[in-house]
Amino acid sequence: PDWIESPPDYPLAVRVGGATATLFQSRMGNLSMTFSDAGQFSRFVQQGGFYSLDTPAAPYGDAMRYVRGVANASYRYVQAVQTAAEGVANKVGYPAGGFAQNLAVVARLIRGGLGARVYTVSLGGFDTHAGQGGAVGGHANLLKSLADGLQAFYADLAADGQSERVMALTFSEFGRTLKENASGGTDHGAGAPLFAFGPGIRGGLYGTASPLTTSALYGGDPRFTTDFRSVYASLLDGWFGVPAAETDLLMGGAFARLGLLSTTTSAAPPAAPEALALAVYPNPVRDQAVLRFTAPTTGAVRLSVFDGVGRRVATLFDGVPTTGSVEVAWHAAGLAAGTYFARLETPSGTRTCPLTVVP
Repeated sequence: PDWIESPPDYPLAVRVGGATATLFQSRMGNLSMTFSDAGQFSRFVQQGGFYSLDTPAAPYGDAMRYVRGVANASYRYVQAVQTAAEGVANKVGYPAGGFAQNLAVVARLIRGGLGARVYTVSLGGFDTHAGQGGAVGGHANLLKSLADGLQAFYADLAADGQSERVMALTFSEFGRTLKENASGGTDHGAGAPLFAFGPGIRGGLYGTASPLTTSALYGGDPRFTTDFRSVYASLLDGWFGVPAAETDLLMGGAFARLGLLSTTTSAAPPAAPEALALAVYPNPVRDQAVLRFTAPTTGAVRLSVFDGVGRRVATLFDGVPTTGSVEVAWHAAGLAAGTYFARLETPSGTRTCPLTVVP
């Protein structure tokens, strides 16, 4: 059979602020989480999902509570986020404003050991077509928000030695024009600066300045002189530990590496637990499915199936496997159609796989 690898128990990316992230879409579904702001994150942790189970005392209240419970249970990473957020707090105060408060959420999740490798937050308002100001004014205030938020973020992480593991990088969908318009603002441009922050960054200016001669400009704007893919390739190699050949394949070519990073820092993920995997076939399930798991043979393993509201409906294996790979049958006949979850618990970690039962 064409076995499907189980997704990780934690999101690979988390976005706080903005629309749903398209990071880490895969054949196993969306492997990221998005919170609209710090307030929604807090409600998610408290409620076990995006929807409150506190429903009206009305004839439809029970039905609404059931639907919301099923919806909450469908979020793959509820348990991982709740576990990471439980018992950890920020260790410094953060400035007011959405950007800084969203960074505070990221710091909590890092401190709680969520496992995500990429976090994104947004700071909007740089589309300053009018009245952006000079040393003071709208644009300067935005840069101050960026600086003040990141200063608090790194102070927070440094309080327990986490700052060395974290690098911040800016990106934008477009640059700004070189010259102000008649309204005292700047319009959409071509090249743009990119900032990198953190103890692991070797400070300095990278790249070369674009000539400002008429022939060298691009529609009146500076041309970029450093391809953004050189920045990403440098980070994939030096920070995440991706082999250079795989980085080149991902980037669509071999791009120059920049000397951005200290040679003593790396955010390469820890080695995965020994041969830990969970798969099911067929899925969706009509009457019967076969679940196959691979786990170390040095400790007790339990494989269970839960329904959409967290009730255990079956225990398929509970003991020490004698071989690394085990197959067990699950009989779904008689169960209500809907979403279920197979969960593998081992001394090396856990794996969860969604199951869909169809009539």
